[in-house]
Amino acid sequence: MQIGSATWVSIAAGQTHSLGIRADGALYSWGGNDQGQLGNDTLSDRLNPSLISGQNTWAMVTAGAKHSLALRNDGSLWAWGANLDGQLGLGNNLNQLAPVQIGDAKNWKLISAGYYHTLATRTDGSLWVWGRNTEGQLGDGKRINLNSPSNIQ
Repeated sequence: MQIGSATWVSIAAGQTHSLGIRADGALYSWGGNDQGQLGNDTLSDRLNPSLISGQNTWAMVTAGAKHSLALRNDGSLWAWGANLDGQLGLGNNLNQLAPVQIGDAKNWKLISAGYYHTLATRTDGSLWVWGRNTEGQLGDGKRINLNSPSNIQ
């Protein structure tokens, strides 16, 4: 079954939700939304792809269990959804119902969301991590959750 006739350039599947970016740079989400992981400023589920933002500036998307992140064409990084373990990287543990920019850096290159943690690289090749770290999944030699991006070697 084909969903629409548009070309999808980036897709991601979370635990109960899905995300996609179309060739025109528009960002869509659908599925479960009990923690705001759809980014549509509500807690309502969506059965079909629904536009998140009217700005067609998105380049890459990733999904964790109940959190989502996306890169814009300008290199800025945005996050939304569940944040109990700091997986949004916003310096707090508050859920977000709509995309919020992580800091003001515009040199993010790659993103990958784990179940409750996130990894990202910058254009200089540096690796940044945040979120749950109870099993050492952040690779920083500790078992302490981080709610802000931390550079590891």
